[in-house]
Amino acid sequence: INGVLGSAKHFFGDGSTLYGCNMGNANVMNFKNYISRNMRGYVGSANSNVGSVMASYSSINWIPNAINSQYLIGKLRDGANFNGFTISDYNDVELMNTMLLPRTFMNFTEEADGYAAMVNGGIDMFMIQHKALVDRLLKHAKKAVERGYIPQVRLIEAATRIIAVKMAMG
Repeated sequence: INGVLGSAKHFFGDGSTLYGCNMGNANVMNFKNYISRNMRGYVGSANSNVGSVMASYSSINWIPNAINSQYLIGKLRDGANFNGFTISDYNDVELMNTMLLPRTFMNFTEEADGYAAMVNGGIDMFMIQHKALVDRLLKHAKKAVERGYIPQVRLIEAATRIIAVKMAMG
């Protein structure tokens, strides 16, 4: 084994939510300025070969980071050569489907919607609380794939990233 897998968290701008609230919202007017101020630590982590980045519970302009990280992760992959995988925060797939703001703006009608939105939004791996939730996630993941909500290429991309990091770790 080559060591311990590091994870940069909580991506992105977790400390800039209104009143610093956990699971809060950051109202952003100038996105370019917001990125330049909040991306520095993540770029440093990526440059030091961190293996994963954890999406924050929080939101930017009421869009949860767990379903809106594709663009931001792309900035890390392109600008800082981040080659690891993304992981959800603790039980975020459950929260995505059951919490109030900002998630209610997404109009999810079933759990497969929340799962698909997170995978398509850039989440490669899910941190889940217990076996019953894992079983539910697998049920809804299968439904999302069967309905075509998630392209097969996206699943291959996620699996490839996770396996590559595991192989690098030995």
